[in-house]
Amino acid sequence: MNNQEIGKVIKSLRIEQHLTQKQLADRLNISDKTISKWEGGYGCPEITLWPLLAEVFKVPVDTLLKGELVLCVFSRMSTMCI
Repeated sequence: MNNQEIGKVIKSLRIEQHLTQKQLADRLNISDKTISKWEGGYGCPEITLWPLLAEVFKVPVDTLLKGELVLCVFSRMSTMCI
């Protein structure tokens, strides 16, 4: 998965959890600019942050890393299931 795909997953899950970039950043002890960078596809989380991201988003780390959630998130937001 590339940085843009990772960013889409993070943004989708953050929105689903009703978190702002600042709120997510505070939970991870990083800056909101870092979250913005990830969501824009200009970087990705350090390996040490993945378990905490998974905990915040209530998903397994491997599911988060594979990006399998993207279709689920988008299908829940639309009226059609893909």
